[in-house]
Amino acid sequence: MLKFHRKRFQVAAWFLLSMGLTSIAQGQFECDASSGCDAVGCSAPARWSFGAKALFLERVDDDNRIFWGPNGNFDSNEFDLGFQAGYELNGRYNLDACTALTVRWMSVDQWSESHRDLVGPASVAVLNVPLPVAFPDVTSIEGVHTSDLHSLELGISRRLTESLRFTTGLRYLEIDDRIGFGFESGGTPTSIDTAAQNRLYGGQVGLESNLFRRGNWSLDGFSQVGLFGNAAKQSTLYDTGIAQARDAGNRGKLSFLAELGLNARRSLTSQLDFVAGYQVMWVTSVAVASDELVHSNFLAPHGVDASDSVFYHGATVGLEYHY
Repeated sequence: MLKFHRKRFQVAAWFLLSMGLTSIAQGQFECDASSGCDAVGCSAPARWSFGAKALFLERVDDDNRIFWGPNGNFDSNEFDLGFQAGYELNGRYNLDACTALTVRWMSVDQWSESHRDLVGPASVAVLNVPLPVAFPDVTSIEGVHTSDLHSLELGISRRLTESLRFTTGLRYLEIDDRIGFGFESGGTPTSIDTAAQNRLYGGQVGLESNLFRRGNWSLDGFSQVGLFGNAAKQSTLYDTGIAQARDAGNRGKLSFLAELGLNARRSLTSQLDFVAGYQVMWVTSVAVASDELVHSNFLAPHGVDASDSVFYHGATVGLEYHY
């Protein structure tokens, strides 16, 4: 599934890149430094712009085998996190006709899904870790998967042509992931819980392009890529109520982010726009709970792997106010 979504991501990336290059080729760079932003075609924008959007994003499931046994398998992709509602707030302050300061906050809190598997006669269930752990007399396993996403951006944008802007800035992301399982083995309640945490700090560059405008309708797109230092950590706890074992650790990783979006706009008044769109985001080198669990070693802790990636996509709808 993830491979298929990456192909769609590449198609969207090439589409937006080609539109941006077309805008550059057709534009006159009316807003270069020598023009002082006073050239014909650089219409003065509103000084302030504020937007609020509802997000409906899906976090694509990863695929790791957690348990296996005579009653079947319990894989991480059996948790269908689906689409979750969140919100985005953004603001822009135009210093002049060409240069603007921007801020953007995005939050989805939280995806959650429960699933029951390995249902059947009492039998062995094996935890799929480097040193496999066998649990006898298991008749079913209950699992819960949760995930959160928060992002803050501070940036500056510079108009290259009437329809194209270059953007750059700083970004901070929080990506938290948790997976837990509960069952009885030989009459003893047992739980296994893994919490993975990612804190990403870095910079990004991108393009914003006006792709189409007619009357009160317009279509614009944005793309941005960035490099981030990821302070990743994880903690996995195996608890029988009588004894506990833990694998935990933290490490720094270099992560890559790519994000694309398309927005259709309808001007409701001279100051208010209705905006609806679609966006995707891909982040590499992060700690994902199911991946950290299957790498856990309760005798010689592995620390944190943080070699997975996460992919988000979905629809947005909201309003933008300019004055």
